[in-house]
Amino acid sequence: LEYLNKKMEQSRQETEKDLFAKQIAETEREMDNINQMTQRQLLGNRFDDHDWIKISNIDFDGSRRAEDIKNLWQNSEHPSINQAEWSKEEVEKLFQIAGLKGCVDWEWIASELQTNRTAFMCLQKYQELNKELTKKEWTEEEDHMLIELVQKMRVGSFIPYTKIAYFMEGRNSTQLLYRWSKTLDPMVKRGKWTPAEDEMLLKAVEKYGIRDWFKIQEEVPGRVDAQCRGRFRNTLNQNVRRGKWSEKEVSDFKMLVEKHGVGKWAKISAELTGRTEMQCLHKWKVISGVK
Repeated sequence: LEYLNKKMEQSRQETEKDLFAKQIAETEREMDNINQMTQRQLLGNRFDDHDWIKISNIDFDGSRRAEDIKNLWQNSEHPSINQAEWSKEEVEKLFQIAGLKGCVDWEWIASELQTNRTAFMCLQKYQELNKELTKKEWTEEEDHMLIELVQKMRVGSFIPYTKIAYFMEGRNSTQLLYRWSKTLDPMVKRGKWTPAEDEMLLKAVEKYGIRDWFKIQEEVPGRVDAQCRGRFRNTLNQNVRRGKWSEKEVSDFKMLVEKHGVGKWAKISAELTGRTEMQCLHKWKVISGVK
């Protein structure tokens, strides 16, 4: 507008002034329309196409690949994505829908869930709560076969778990993804955390909060979400109490175990301020003989 107004003031011909006046009026109408738009209308659908290469080069100075930016926007950063805690009803519905599709088509499952979760979020929650994924122990032969198949069939960072499952009797694509990402992937670091990793983790938690571990893991190279979550909650969280349990804490702990059940340490820890899941597990082992 400033540019158009300046050009109109400098113009000596009435026809030019009229033309600039029309352009200014049109621009003002467009700006008014934009100001009245909601955030959803401004940002559009998370799968809308954008010039990701331009965004990569200009906004990120080429430090991020266009494909990575696109995936992050569509699967994590778009405001339409539901980042709230999962409700009990939502989890129950997730398992019902996943059962209909054999836990394979997570895009369809996320769509049917109708709670604005992404396919990856649905898969992640299913893995977290489905005990069947870890009941059957993996053999050394299965591990070797999975490693070999991943090396042969992967295309860049994409691993076709559904196709790989055809060659591994008794294992589905979800189990393969879980085993690879949590145990076999050589890019994932194991063992003791370094001071530098702790510093990166604390900065990421300060940036994203204590719920979005998928985003946090991206700030700590080589560590997955579960590792970041466990390290922070059990070691780095300054709000965690380290000393002896008070009588009230023990009493509250027993009530919460009765409420949620043995093994629900995440839920119990969330309601028992200042104690981690591991502390709750250890305390239960100590007093498990007490009624």
